[in-house]
Formats: sequence, C-alpha cells, structure tokens
Amino acid sequence: MKWIKAERGAVESFETSQNAIFISNRLASELTTQKKLIFGTKEMTITVIALSSIPESSGNQFNNPAIIQFSQDVFDQLLIQTSPTYQLQYTETTISIGPVIGFLLGDQHYYYHHCRLRELTDAMGIYEKVGGLFLAFRYCSISWEEKCIFGQYFNYDTKRWEYGKLPLPSVVYRRGFNTRNNFVNEYKDEFNWKVFNDIRFDKWEFYSHLKTNEYLYPFLPETALLNLASLLTFLNRYTKVILKPKKLSRGRGISIITLKPHGTLVIHDYRRYNDFTISRSQLEDYLQEGKYLKSEYIIQPFLNLPESKADHGI
Repeated sequence: MKWIKAERGAVESFETSQNAIFISNRLASELTTQKKLIFGTKEMTITVIALSSIPESSGNQFNNPAIIQFSQDVFDQLLIQTSPTYQLQYTETTISIGPVIGFLLGDQHYYYHHCRLRELTDAMGIYEKVGGLFLAFRYCSISWEEKCIFGQYFNYDTKRWEYGKLPLPSVVYRRGFNTRNNFVNEYKDEFNWKVFNDIRFDKWEFYSHLKTNEYLYPFLPETALLNLASLLTFLNRYTKVILKPKKLSRGRGISIITLKPHGTLVIHDYRRYNDFTISRSQLEDYLQEGKYLKSEYIIQPFLNLPESKADHGI
C-alpha cells in the first residue's frame, strides 16, 4: 500500500495521454504493467506513463505521499477529487485508489450542510490512518442515470464538507434508516457495496449484542429495560439517570432524572421547555402520564459528554 495525492495531468498533447495516469520514474517499475484503474464503484482501462517531471516519493508516509497525475478524461469519468490523500493498492493488473466511503444520511434537510455534519467531522479524527474520499449523501442526491452522487465530501485540507459531483462509494455506512434507505440492501450486490448497518438494531438489541464481547463490555454503561423498580435502583445507585426510547434517535423522547439529597427528583424532559421537580411518590404517575411504561425505553446512568477543544474556543 502507498499514500498518493491526485493531480490533473499537465501533459495532454501526447497521443498516448488519453485514459492515462502519469507517475514518477520511482513508481514506474511497480505500476507500469497495470491496465485497470478502480475508484469507488467505477473502473476503467488505462495507460501508465512515467514522467521525469513528477517529484520522486516512495509514498510510504501519509505526510509524504507520491504524486500521480491523471489525464482529464480519467478525472471526468472516475470523478476523482484532488483534496484527499488516498491509499493506493495494486496487483499485477489493477490499481485501486481509495477508500471511497459514503455516509448515507436521512432526509432531514437541516443535517445536510457543513455546520450540521459535526458528528461526521469528529469521526475524521482518524483520517491520517485511513485517508481516501469520505462523502455524505441522501437517497435523493443519487443520479442513477449517471451513476454518481451530488453530495458533500470531506476536504481534509480545509476540514470542511464541500459539495461536489462524486462517485458512488464502495463502502456505505448507513446513518439514516427511513424506508427509502433500504435501497442499499437492494443494490449492494449490483454495485458490490460493503454495507455497515444494513440491519437496524434498537438500543437494547445493540447493547445486548455488545455486552457479549469481553473486550467491549467493561466500557459499556450499565443498561436495563425501564420499569419503576429498575428506575429506582438506578437512581439510588447513580443519582442521575437518562431514559431513552429504544427506537428513536437525535435525542427525541429522552428524559433526564436527578435525585437530590433531600429526596426530590428534578426532571429534564425533552418534550417540555422547563425543568420541574416531583417527589418520589409522584414518579410512577410521571412515567404513566408520559407513557414511558407503555413505550419501549431503556435506562442508563447519565454520562457527561467529553468536550472538544472547539467547545472552549481553542
């Protein structure tokens, strides 16, 4: 595996430059026999040309990638972006550049711009270990006719999500679970997609699955299905707990309950605007009125989220 940066080819006048990639003399002995270039789900037949004008680099380090130039038609057909640092892998006959990983979002419009993709930006903390093209898209942003995506990609140089015409990814991480997003399962064989989250687990199923792993279990917060007895046990043990609906996301339906030293309970219910206080004897009535006991909820100790440097203006 090598690290590479993609550039538009400076040489377009040669007859052989059509469907071509241009590499340094140092890489020529390794790559000149390859005939097929793969990027995401796209691939094409290419010619590999060595140019002495291309800087020499082994490509063994993320911060010192090898330079590969691509002819304009390769850029246009494969929809290559120049900002990422890619991994390059090769066999005797093929060159693969990537990875190309897509985050499949739901249809909430307020998620779909840079300021609302903070969770995905945080995940890019591992970028220097993975590299490649990360893109965020929705079902409606796919052009099936052109087999491309009009979505956003992560520009590692600017640390921002930017709009572009992008290739279909080879790996899809399913972030949204509306009905229309089921297409990833329908098309994964056709496009040879590797799909993560192809089956939706609710919170309790996910916890039950993870706790069987001896390495992960010590890091999991204690979790139980909600009933009055389990809630009282958790309050006595942790003082502050959170109730979460098993099947909802984005904080919908949660309630945070804090046991005060004098025995009253302060409740922050996300369906109401203000915190309020009740006694222990009123707790069951609160659960009944809020339909917590009729719905499917889990209970966990409340954990403060870690703060990033950005939270402190650093």
